[in-house]
Amino acid sequence: EHAALPQEPHDEEVRRRRRRAPAAADSPPASAPSSPARRVAVRDIGASCHDGRHPATAMFDGQKFWATTGLFPQSALAHLPSPTRLSSLSLDVGPSVRQVTVGVGHEDDFEDVATVTFEGGGNKRVLLENVLARDVRIRIDRASGSFAIVQKVEVVGVPA
Repeated sequence: EHAALPQEPHDEEVRRRRRRAPAAADSPPASAPSSPARRVAVRDIGASCHDGRHPATAMFDGQKFWATTGLFPQSALAHLPSPTRLSSLSLDVGPSVRQVTVGVGHEDDFEDVATVTFEGGGNKRVLLENVLARDVRIRIDRASGSFAIVQKVEVVGVPA
């Protein structure tokens, strides 16, 4: 259902399948956001595993990195401050990471919106047009070693 992105150099921009917010029957259709998209601060971050010195929160604050411990897949869940229309997401991963899947949703209802492949780590940007999310899930599906790191994740969008 989801095709892997071509393996390209850093800063690849790829349009991905999008999840549009359903419009209520009595409300006008959603229009383009009136304010420019900006970096979204995340909160309440949890992960399936982490090294105590390198928790999942570190990949969102840009200070350190998230380090996994062992088997794959491993995932981290970031709660956004309010429902948000996402426009892009940037991933900066360590050299052992081979594939990451980005999911959006709320609580236990998630939809995968992008699968990103890496060859030796690096940074890639995924364009997301009008993707409505309350939570963002970063799932490391494959890595070449026993451990993996995600150095930085940047979520860009506007409040819905």
